[in-house]
Amino acid sequence: MLIVTAVLLGGGGSNYPLRNLAVQLLALAILALHRARVFGFIASAPRALLWLVVATIALPLLQLVSLPPVLWQELPGRDLIATSLSIAGIGADVWMPFSLDPMRTLIAFGALVVPVTVLSVGATLPTGGRYALMRCIIGCALGAVLLGAVQLASGTSAGILFDDQIDRSVLYGTFANRNSTALFFVLALVMLAALPVARTGPGRLMTAAACAMLVFGSVLTQSRSGMVLLGVVLAVIAIRAIVRARSSDDESSARFGKPWIAASGVAGLLAIALAASAMTGGRVADALDRFGVVQTDRLEMWEDTAFAAGQFAPVGAGMGAFNDTFQVTESLEYVSQRRAGRAHNDYLELALEAGVPGLALALLWLVWATIAALRKREWQGFAAALGIACIAAQSLLDYPLRAQTLLCISAILALMLLTASREEAV
Repeated sequence: MLIVTAVLLGGGGSNYPLRNLAVQLLALAILALHRARVFGFIASAPRALLWLVVATIALPLLQLVSLPPVLWQELPGRDLIATSLSIAGIGADVWMPFSLDPMRTLIAFGALVVPVTVLSVGATLPTGGRYALMRCIIGCALGAVLLGAVQLASGTSAGILFDDQIDRSVLYGTFANRNSTALFFVLALVMLAALPVARTGPGRLMTAAACAMLVFGSVLTQSRSGMVLLGVVLAVIAIRAIVRARSSDDESSARFGKPWIAASGVAGLLAIALAASAMTGGRVADALDRFGVVQTDRLEMWEDTAFAAGQFAPVGAGMGAFNDTFQVTESLEYVSQRRAGRAHNDYLELALEAGVPGLALALLWLVWATIAALRKREWQGFAAALGIACIAAQSLLDYPLRAQTLLCISAILALMLLTASREEAV
C-alpha cells in the first residue's frame, strides 16, 4: 500500500506538500503497526548500514537545534542574518537554529520517514516478500506507462496528476518531472531483470512485453539522461543474458530455446520498432532530436550554486535552504524572470545545504552499496548496485531523490543488497 501511494502521490516534489504529507503519515502508521519488524531491523541489520540510517536521520535534526549567539554568529554565511536582525530592531543576541530555513529542514526530515519505513520493515521480510516489493514497483511502472499513453493520446487533457505536466509531447506518468519518470522506468527495468528468470513460455512472453513497455515509456519521456541510462542498463542486461546462456546447463533451455537467442530477438525487435518510429518522424524522433539541443542555463546555475556553497562551507546552510540562499548569491548577469528552485545537480545542492558532512554521507552510502554488491556476488546485488548508480548518475544533472517515490525505490534497492550484508557485516 505504501509503495502504491508513494507512486501515485509522491512524484511531485516539494511543490505538493500535502500529497507528500499523506505518504509520510501512511509510513508512520505502518511503522507503528510493525514495531516488531523495526526492532528486528535494529537488532539484525549490519552496523554500517544502521549507522548510515541513523546519521542520515540525524543530519536534518541537528540542523534544527537552536544555538546561542556566540555560536551561530560564527558560522559561515550567518553575517547577513545578524545584519538583518539588527536592521529589524530585534538584535543579534538571540538564539537561532543552525538552519537558515528551519521549516524546510523539518520537511526534509519528514521526507526520510518513507525510505526508512521501507528499509526497516522490509529488512525482515523473507526473500519472497522482497520479490513482491520489486514486482509491485514493476507493476506501478507499467501502470504509469499506460497512464502516460492516455496523457499523450489526449494531449495532456486527461490523466494529469500534477499541474507541472504541461508539455503535450512528453510522457509524464505519475511524476511532474520527465527525468524522474524516465529514471523510474529504468529502475523498474533493473528490478525486472533482477527477478528470477521465468521458466514458462507465457512467463517469458510477459517479461518481454513488460520490458518493451518500459523501454518505450523511457524514450517517450524525451529525457536525455533517462535514455542514456536506459542504453547502459540494456547493454548490461544483454551482456548478462549472453554470459548466463553460455554458462547455463538449465534443462529448460532445451525446451524453450537458447535464452540468449530469445534476448537477442527481443532486443532486435525493440531496435527495429524504435528505428521505424524515429524514421517516420513520430514521438521517438522528437525524443532523439533533443540530443541535438544544447541550450541550457544549468551551467550558470551550477556556477552560482558552487559559489553559494563556498559562502557556507564547510557546514552548509541547512537542508532545504537552497531556494532562499541561492537568490542572495545569484549572479546579476544570470538573473531572469524564472526562479531557480533547484540546482539541477544534487551534489552541488547538497554541498550548499549540508556542506562537507552531507557530501561525506552521500559518499558513504555509495561505498556501502558497492561493498555490499561485491560481497553478495550475485546478479541481484549487481543489479541493485546498477540501479543505485543510475540514481547517482542522474543526480549530476537533476534531483531524483527529492521525490518521495524515488526515495522509496532507493530503499528497495538497498533491500536487494541487504541479504549479503546481514550475513557479513559490511
